Amino acid sequence: MPDGTAPLDFRVLNLARGVAGAYATRLLADLGAQCTWWRWTDPRPGDWPPSDLVYAYFEDGVELHDDRLDRDALLAALPALAPHFDLVLTDFSLPELEQDALFELLRPANPAIVVANADHFGRSGPYARWAGDELTDYALGGYWSIAGHPEREPLRVPGHQAQFHAGLQVAFASLAALRYARRTGEGQEIEVSAAEAMLGAHWSTTVAWTHEGRVFMRTGSDLYRAKDGWVHFFNVIVHQNVLVLLDRPDLAAHEDFQTILGRRDHLEEIEAIAREWCAQRPMMEIVEKGQSLRVPVVYMADAPWLLADDHLADREYFRDCRGKSMPGRPYRWTDSWSEPALPDTLARALAGDAPPPPSGERTPSASPFEGLRIIEVTNNWAGPIACRHLADLGAEVIKVELATRPATRGSHYPGLDPGKYHYNRSGYFNEMNRNKRDISLNMATDEGRQVFLDLAAKADVVIENNSARVMPNLGLAYEKLAEVNPRLVMVSISGFGATGVRRDWIAYGSNIEAASGLASTTGYPGDERPYRTGSFIADPIAGAHAAIAAVAGLERLERTGRGSHVDMALTESAMTFMVAAFAHVHDHGGSMPRLGNIEPADAPTGAYPVDGRDDWVAIAVRTDEQWRALCEVAGLDDLASLDGPARVSRREEIDGRLAAWTKPRTRFEAVRELQAVGVPAASILHNWQLHADPHFHARGSFIDIEHPDTGVYPYPGFMWRFSKTAPAVHSPAPRFAEANDYVFGELLGLDAEAIAHLYEVGATADEPAVPTPPFVVAPLTTP
Repeated sequence: MPDGTAPLDFRVLNLARGVAGAYATRLLADLGAQCTWWRWTDPRPGDWPPSDLVYAYFEDGVELHDDRLDRDALLAALPALAPHFDLVLTDFSLPELEQDALFELLRPANPAIVVANADHFGRSGPYARWAGDELTDYALGGYWSIAGHPEREPLRVPGHQAQFHAGLQVAFASLAALRYARRTGEGQEIEVSAAEAMLGAHWSTTVAWTHEGRVFMRTGSDLYRAKDGWVHFFNVIVHQNVLVLLDRPDLAAHEDFQTILGRRDHLEEIEAIAREWCAQRPMMEIVEKGQSLRVPVVYMADAPWLLADDHLADREYFRDCRGKSMPGRPYRWTDSWSEPALPDTLARALAGDAPPPPSGERTPSASPFEGLRIIEVTNNWAGPIACRHLADLGAEVIKVELATRPATRGSHYPGLDPGKYHYNRSGYFNEMNRNKRDISLNMATDEGRQVFLDLAAKADVVIENNSARVMPNLGLAYEKLAEVNPRLVMVSISGFGATGVRRDWIAYGSNIEAASGLASTTGYPGDERPYRTGSFIADPIAGAHAAIAAVAGLERLERTGRGSHVDMALTESAMTFMVAAFAHVHDHGGSMPRLGNIEPADAPTGAYPVDGRDDWVAIAVRTDEQWRALCEVAGLDDLASLDGPARVSRREEIDGRLAAWTKPRTRFEAVRELQAVGVPAASILHNWQLHADPHFHARGSFIDIEHPDTGVYPYPGFMWRFSKTAPAVHSPAPRFAEANDYVFGELLGLDAEAIAHLYEVGATADEPAVPTPPFVVAPLTTP
């Protein structure tokens, strides 16, 4: 039964005009915050997908106030409203922020207020005054260049993905600042750049270049055709059982195919076998047989398929919006709460009601999560990036690793050389795990399990990212942990969630792009083949959602005295970024067509070639004014009188002529000329270009971190900027098991004899029990 207590009770005023602010509001409202959306002005061109149902999705459970004002009237009204709200969300550009310092305007009326702003490029750096757009943000973020066919233009994922990423980061950063303000009484400003939000959503894209000199290029689609759809394997050579699945026991038994390196030498042969075998079988037959063999293979779903899916129905995932099913929450609390009444905060404030009194006693604090202890039991990187977000803002994170399967320590070595301490030299691991401690613990042993229970008793949060059966099989399900610590917040991340018919399935980030429907929206017009992003974008989406869930659980703990268990499915988390695709089903029937880089309502929009090896620029024209400016610069004066519908009808002609103008120019020249006249344009950056980008360099978007086993390398920095509690790097990624003595001895109080016993029974180790990888003699050119 619901207990009536939602995790959040903050009061939020959304003044943002675009998707980023709306999605941040949606996330906070779903957790109980009293959210108000004041639509004080019309959206800017290109800010929204063209569907009223998208608006309905963001309006659900939110107080709406439609009162159009000019900026001066809005700013005049806000100081009187500030005491009624804890958080104000905006998306003002740099010139607007310079003209009106909103935080300084509101702080005298409410010293604890938090103001969070999401814009395209941030308020500093050479692009701060540029004309921005969803396309420019996605271009600079590094994902666009790696998706698609190597002989065609790169592909972006439609549906305002950069804005969703920015909104996700705004929601997390806002919760951190609100938690700090509630403790100290001190508010602050937060800045999130959509381009940097995309930049921070990479796994090893950048470390592949800095550590190995590896250039990521497009490799085409990695989905396999079935008789009635498409399937996706997470790297077809990783699991030996894939040969059993493909009815090739002869190869499975052959010595050349016994190791992943051996199978890599036969990659083309295995791929050819898989293509032929899959084409002869139904999609779900392939997937169900593969999953029974623990092979990570999944179906490719689209929005209509997902709406009819029994697994999602069993988990009651979808929400009702005007009688239509739309994406639900990205997480499930195992104990529910009553939905709060529709808020009326703004209405009461405008009516002259007195604001609520300031909350509670004040406690000095250096950072939002100072004093929190988080235990991380994760694989890959949804869980690690969730915990890194929390560690960057002050939490103590203790990472638990298994000596026989150290997490993500086996790739991207400096100079392609694993070296003596290869397990401490992985660029992938070192990128994801700064600011953490590390222990080795085998929880399958009685002694290791007891140590974990003792550690959980001293923790605030456990975040685990495994298949749903792992922790219960170890005897460490939430119910067991709650016996030793009833106040514990636990966030469990798995591919398909802890309930439903697919709870035991295994999947990785690339699988999730197919199973969640993201891949179904991405492809070239007239080409039936779907494409993924070229990376693993579902992981950072789930990771940030998990960090939000952890903070929300802590807020609920303070209000109720009880811990929480949060069940997260990577598929459901990614589906929240599919709002436009689900709206399309209801608005038009059928799956959203794959349109490449086209924005259906605007032209020209897309990727245009420039001089250089596979170099491209993104251009987005949304208004007649922008179009006339482009025509003047690009010599298209004869077309300058075309309005929006006319441009859309002549898209192919316009694209051809515009490409003829961009092609002789470098990306720097084309972008400079267009931005000089106010046309949104940006380079579609490759992985090796991200570090050299002048804007990211000026803003310090990469941080040099010194590690004792690698030296100094740059890594992606922070996706948010706080005016008072700036995130910081206090320590590099930990060496394997380097915190054993601290955790076992100092924290848990075990004596030397007890610690020695843990080593004797295999409950811990100082080094991983994995062989040194072979030296890689040449850089690879594919991800």
